[in-house]
Amino acid sequence: MVLTTHLTILFLALENKELKPLVQTHWHQGTPFNDQALEIRGEHAAAGCVNIAFAQLIAFHRKPNSFRGLDLNWDLLTNPMAYPDHNKEYTTMVALLCRNLGDATGTSWGLASDGGSGAHESMIPKVLGREMGYTSPSKVEDYCSNLVLSSLREQHPVPIVLSGFRENSSFGWWIFKIQIPSKGHTWLVDGFLDQKRLVEKISKETKKVVSSYWHHRTLIHCNWGWESLSEGYYAPDVFNATSPVLRSDSDDGTRYYQYGLTCIRDIRP
Repeated sequence: MVLTTHLTILFLALENKELKPLVQTHWHQGTPFNDQALEIRGEHAAAGCVNIAFAQLIAFHRKPNSFRGLDLNWDLLTNPMAYPDHNKEYTTMVALLCRNLGDATGTSWGLASDGGSGAHESMIPKVLGREMGYTSPSKVEDYCSNLVLSSLREQHPVPIVLSGFRENSSFGWWIFKIQIPSKGHTWLVDGFLDQKRLVEKISKETKKVVSSYWHHRTLIHCNWGWESLSEGYYAPDVFNATSPVLRSDSDDGTRYYQYGLTCIRDIRP
């Protein structure tokens, strides 16, 4: 309830329509999932956000059955109890998969302390088509929240790959100035939440309803590839991993991906 000078505002019935998160894996770029990554100065490089998103995507589809000589036991890899139990076969298989994906995507390996490993998300549909037998790999396109939500509302929805950057720097002078985004990340969008709440405005004097309306909100679910860190529902145009749902004005922007947003939709075997 909210009080105003002449009105009392009541928030009443709440209705939800939800596509629960499709992706049930919660992998990340550090140990044990980077244990097969290239060694640099005696340490393993980060597994890479593109490779983690890629790995979790194909784990959802459970295809291919093998990749670059690695047999993939999807029953094991999609078992939610395997990783918490520190199953060695499980963690080794994920680490080998991430290394093979890294080699396939042309990953530039780097330590987390040096900025991590990087690859271009456009390699995902290329590898899906060339090496994994996916018959209709999608393409990278500019992010559009309406298109993403439309894809998630399909009868048989699939996870969507998103990429964006935290910073956008200007280089050059006058008409020759260009914008170059940096500090990027790739993650998965795999669900949505439609919320509808009835709001009534009641006169303090007469105690009667002056007006009523339905307030609508749609959020999308993000799996950031950081284990379960920051996973949750976000406004479909505000990808600030430090503040689910809406961006906080006090946020320092270190995980707010707002530049150069792209997506890869409708990836199916």
